Amino acid sequence: MILSDPQSRTSKNHAKLDLHTHFYTEKYFQTIRDLPSEFSFAESSTGQTIITYRGARFFGVTPAMTDVAKRIEDMDRVGIDVEVVSLSTPNVFSLLLNTSLRSRE
Repeated sequence: MILSDPQSRTSKNHAKLDLHTHFYTEKYFQTIRDLPSEFSFAESSTGQTIITYRGARFFGVTPAMTDVAKRIEDMDRVGIDVEVVSLSTPNVFSLLLNTSLRSRE
């Protein structure tokens, strides 16, 4: 869960919530790179880091996805008080499970 500055709230009685957002650490990305899977990293024509699945663009990584200060700045700018961070795809737990299952074969 990411909390913004309480002084930035637009209303004293109601908090604005974002119930679906993602945040990634460099360790998360490195784990995705290290595990055998159909996900990989590339760079778009504009220089943005992207994750691909089976060679097709899956999603682009934005600054707010990897920088807490940028995320909070963006939350304050649009009036979000609380964000609930959800587990994303690629999900390292499923990749670890797939790797574990393959090693048993």
